[in-house]
Amino acid sequence: MLRFSFIGNACGIFIGKNGTRVLCDPWLVDGVFEGSWCHYPPLKTKVEDVLGVDAVYVSHLHPDHFDDRHFNFAKDKPLIVLDHGRNFLPKKLQAMGYTNLIAIKECETVKFNELEITLFAPFVKHAYEDAELGNLIDSAMLISCDGVSAFDANDNNPGRFGDVSAAEMIGREYGPIGLAMLPYNGASGFPSCFDHFTDAEKVEKSRWVLGRNFELMREEILAMKPRFVLPFAGAYVLGGDLRHKNAYLGTTTWDECADWLRERGITNVRCLREGDVLDCSLDPRLLRRILDRRSHWNNAEIGCHISMRRIPDKYEPDLHTALQFFHL
Repeated sequence: MLRFSFIGNACGIFIGKNGTRVLCDPWLVDGVFEGSWCHYPPLKTKVEDVLGVDAVYVSHLHPDHFDDRHFNFAKDKPLIVLDHGRNFLPKKLQAMGYTNLIAIKECETVKFNELEITLFAPFVKHAYEDAELGNLIDSAMLISCDGVSAFDANDNNPGRFGDVSAAEMIGREYGPIGLAMLPYNGASGFPSCFDHFTDAEKVEKSRWVLGRNFELMREEILAMKPRFVLPFAGAYVLGGDLRHKNAYLGTTTWDECADWLRERGITNVRCLREGDVLDCSLDPRLLRRILDRRSHWNNAEIGCHISMRRIPDKYEPDLHTALQFFHL
């Protein structure tokens, strides 16, 4: 069993079958990127609420993934980072006094309690344009527990237009993927900060950016073939004196992204709110069949399609008998 509890933007907690908790990319306090980026709606989760997790995965240095203003974990907290290239992030963490870095090389898999974790270097230099240098800092994570896997891309697109071979590779070599968390927004000043455009042109170009991003996400989903899809990362608004630029950002809500995908046949997309938990242990299609009496709970249980947590750990045979009548 593997669960994901969503917090906001690219932040959430993976929870293994034995309760191991891995926090991802903590940004909880408004004002990153020199004061301009804010959560909307505002988050209820506080920094002190997540300090007790078992480990923290930090994908890269951008402050909406690694907010060093409020990175207040114990100095010996296990920190999961990619060991690749110039290692800007590990050097930063070591300079801050952190001593327990789990540095994972590209495509290397390590065991952390009941979890298996694989990290990936940037798949492409740039998802939308040709580039010589391009992406130097991003990473992506595959996390698995008892054969259930989630792929957390963060800002690391597993593809570019016309070439989604990386997404195909993830699905082929690490699948089946239970949950694919894929970026859908473009975090940049285009077109909102380009004042040679009229307001109408800014709106038009922001819609073009979103359509381009959504289409690449659709191609990646078709290539990877995950059970669930979560539009992920890049959820923010500009605050203060910059708030007027929100109308022209190349960003939107995950709900709009999900609607766009569903209109084009991607029906397994999910949207989470702060505190929502996605449990990958039982395919909702099978649950629907059980509820509609087209499949049977007992057959699904014996066939090992259902993962469970029994607390307290006491076998109650009559409970299992009762579940044989679980239907609408």
